Amino acid sequence: MTANSKSRTAITPDKKSLAHSTRLKRPLPVRFAWQLLPFALCALPLALSFWPASADQTISNQPASEGRNITPAGELLLDATTRQPAVGALPVDFVRSPDAQGPGGGGRFLVAVNSGYGIKFNAATKALQSLALIDLNHRPAPAVIQNIYFPSPQSANVGVVFAPQPEADGAYALYVSGGVENKIWQFRFRADGQPPVTPTSAGPDTKVEAPALDVSGFTDAKASPRYNSNNAPVYPGGLAISDDGATLYVANRLGDSLGIVHELRGAWRLEHIPLKGQSGNPAVAEERFINPYDVVVLPPTSTRTGTKVYVSCWNDASVAVIDLAGAQPRVSYIPVARHPTEMLLDRTHTFLYVANSNADSVSVINTTRDIEVERPP
Repeated sequence: MTANSKSRTAITPDKKSLAHSTRLKRPLPVRFAWQLLPFALCALPLALSFWPASADQTISNQPASEGRNITPAGELLLDATTRQPAVGALPVDFVRSPDAQGPGGGGRFLVAVNSGYGIKFNAATKALQSLALIDLNHRPAPAVIQNIYFPSPQSANVGVVFAPQPEADGAYALYVSGGVENKIWQFRFRADGQPPVTPTSAGPDTKVEAPALDVSGFTDAKASPRYNSNNAPVYPGGLAISDDGATLYVANRLGDSLGIVHELRGAWRLEHIPLKGQSGNPAVAEERFINPYDVVVLPPTSTRTGTKVYVSCWNDASVAVIDLAGAQPRVSYIPVARHPTEMLLDRTHTFLYVANSNADSVSVINTTRDIEVERPP
């Protein structure tokens, strides 16, 4: 026998070891696996008991959009009627009531505008946008004490503002944008009223019966059955009011304009100022909506004559500045970040804060120079 033949013989397993190896590699019988299953299920709770609960785990803040951290805060408001968490579809605007009966000597109530798709009480009801009235004096915590529901096509769209002075009977006018129907709803508010806002619409089968201003005249375009449910393309959004309560300013979301209601408490008349965006090109404006969203009014001062109005232009990444001091309005634009929405003046009216909803940032605008001076994330 050669060396090669010896080597081949040495590494060749015998029949007995080959049979043993084959038995080890054969899968377990299915019946045996099923017999083990009850023991595995019994052991599962014991194994899970050693896994740390969510409260015991230390997890660092995870990065959110653009690398920033998520830091949730606050708590759910309850509905005082249902004693369940208050439900509102897409809260987009808040305004505090003009009385002085609330915390810190401010208004007692906060009005929230819920402008999303709407909520449905059941499968048979329409989607309902709403106003939610939050009582800040409610104990043990603030709670929603009144809801006003708008069954489609009625709507509450972004804009809400109180008249600065009460009527002769002590009630304040509350104006709410009506969106698709080109209405500005006119409610009445009394801090001691039961309910505070009238007329009410408690849902699910009620309609809003409040009087309304028809602002279809804010556009020269004709209504079309193919667009905006056969209503003129206006779609009022954000609202602001003059200090004397005589003039209402409206951001027209489909009309690409600032609407002005003059002589609000008398024989009111309409005016609209076109907003063409930063390019200033009418052809570009016709092809791409500017989509005005919110509006803020800066009244005249000792150093500035005339009223100045700011409008956030959602689809133009800009804030329009409309100077009404002269015989003809002058319009300019301040570049900001993507999708500017809500705006807020500081107490001195020196700075305007603009929420850029698609950039997760806030633009700070100096209202004397009308330029962006800061953009904190």
